[in-house]
Formats: sequence, structure tokens, C-alpha cells
Amino acid sequence: MNYPPIKVMIAGAHKAGTTSLKDYLGQHPDIVTHDQTEYSGLVAGPELNQGYESTFARYFDVTTGTKAAILAKSIEVMYQPEAIERLWRHNPDCQIVVLLRHPIDRAYSAYWYLRRKGWEERPTFEQAIAEEPDRLCSSNIRVFSGAYLDRSTYHKHVRNLHNMFGERVQVFLVDDLKKDAAGVCRRIFQAADVDPSFAPSFERRMNSAALSRSVELTKFITSDNFLKAMLRPLFPWKIRYDLRKTILSMNEKPFTPPPMNPETRKRLVDHFAPHNDALSALLNRPLVHWNQ
Repeated sequence: MNYPPIKVMIAGAHKAGTTSLKDYLGQHPDIVTHDQTEYSGLVAGPELNQGYESTFARYFDVTTGTKAAILAKSIEVMYQPEAIERLWRHNPDCQIVVLLRHPIDRAYSAYWYLRRKGWEERPTFEQAIAEEPDRLCSSNIRVFSGAYLDRSTYHKHVRNLHNMFGERVQVFLVDDLKKDAAGVCRRIFQAADVDPSFAPSFERRMNSAALSRSVELTKFITSDNFLKAMLRPLFPWKIRYDLRKTILSMNEKPFTPPPMNPETRKRLVDHFAPHNDALSALLNRPLVHWNQ
């Protein structure tokens, strides 16, 4: 069975407000999106091996003749050139949306997010970024996700998207979403060929900072283990996903990350300055405030 194309893909960046943006856009009556936080059918991992149509059917309850615009979010797409190519192969006319955050703040937030998930075992941000070269070489997605500096080196990732999708790539900053969420949504609605006058609710804040009460429980729930193997044939995928989400949510507590070491921030300002300038030139947009 052939499935309708994905009309809009939120392709990144990680920890830059993409979950909230998906929530805003998904309120549109002419847009269909997935309940899950991420659509994982295009990135390296178990679902990729199941085939595109099988995975698509798992996330989207639609038929071939639907007139709704399909919206997906997969922040890993931006960081995997192979995933960008797969997206283009199945959806060459897809509109790409990228949301970018101050690179240092994004990297630091991502570190604490992976600590929350139990994927990051280094007790300090400084120790984690010292391992960057090794993490970039890893085929393990959990290790690769901890390449914090590379994932904030936006210009090369955005360029990869531009090379494949051209003018169909829209890049916004988190500041744009904070200042004029309605304007950002309106531009994306126009690109998706749905009524741009629809006004979503912007009251909910998604994916707020938290920390696991028990890291070991989080690791157990998010890894392959005997319990998940036993449940897999007994319950539909959606039920297993909802149960996993509920347990993880109950295991979390509100958390405010401590301030970053000032010396580390100063060093990273110098590190990112040339990369920010390259992005500024690519987007034709001043980003001098990122270099301060």
C-alpha cells in the first residue's frame, strides 16, 4: 500500500523547542501528525529495517486518499545525511522546518536531557565534550547523540538539508518562536498549503526540564531487555509506547540545571564564533548575539 507523502518535516535541532512547535502545528484541523514525540522511520535504528511503509503505518492513521497535510518531527534527520536522503527519496517535495537555539545553550540543555534519559554517564558537561571526537565516530545512536558541540555546529547540517531540498527549507530561531509564534506557524501553514489564518493555542510548554528519580529504571525502560521482549507479542505497539511513556513520566522530577562554568562558556563562545558566522552567511541573517 502506498501512503500519502509527508508534507512537512521538523528536522531539528535537538533541544530547540521542536516538540512545542509540533504541538502548535498539529492543532491545525487540516494537519495530521503522530502522537509520539519523534517519528523514527528514517533514522538509523531498529525501525529503519522494518521498511518505510510499515513504519509509516505505525505512526500515522491515514489512508492513501487523505487530503490532510502530514506533519512529522524527527530531529535526528538533520544530523544524519543518510536520513536526509531517505526523506527525499520518499518525499521529494517535503517542506523542511528547522528550529535553532543558541548553540551553547542547546548543547548544555542536551547534556542534561541525556542525563535525564540515562544515556549520558559523564558527571560533568566538561568531561562529556572532551569525548566529542570518539562520540562522533560511534555507530551507537545514544553515544552519537552526545556529540554536543557537533550538533550545535548548525551550518553544515543546514547546508546538507539545503543541498537536498533547496528553497523548501525554512530556518527559524527559538527567538522567533518566542516573539511571534503565530507568525512562525503562519509561514509553515502557507508552505503546507493549509489555511494560514488558523490560530493555534500557545499556552502549553512541552518537554520541560526534568531529571530521573531512578536512572537505573529509565535505562531499563529505554533499553532492550527480557521484559520488553515478553510484552512485545502480547500488546500492540501503541499500548507499549503509552505504557513506556507513563512510567518514564512518573519516574521524573522537575529540575533546573546548574549554571554552566563561566570558563567553559567563554571557551565555547570562541569555539562557535566562526561556525556561527558561517551560518549567518548561509541564512543571510545576523547572529552576532550568539558570539557574546
